[in-house]
Amino acid sequence: MLETAYGYKTRLYPCRLLVVIAIIAVLWAILLPSLTSVKNLARRLQCSSRLSGIGKAMSFYADKYDGKLPTCSGDAWISPTRIPALFP
Repeated sequence: MLETAYGYKTRLYPCRLLVVIAIIAVLWAILLPSLTSVKNLARRLQCSSRLSGIGKAMSFYADKYDGKLPTCSGDAWISPTRIPALFP
């Protein structure tokens, strides 16, 4: 039993509980697609930021080494084993 502000005792009926759960489920169903789209937007922005950083690093490297870009052989700046570390 629950007490109200006026001293009356009320019961939490199962029907009320089901209505509250239904309202929460409807709100969740409305918000879930927007949360998914925000998550996808965040992934795209993160990817864009990482690609921008790689581009800037390549540009700095080219400025330092007379316009030459790093290769994937030998002592390269970006090797096949380093690529997974850039994109987890």
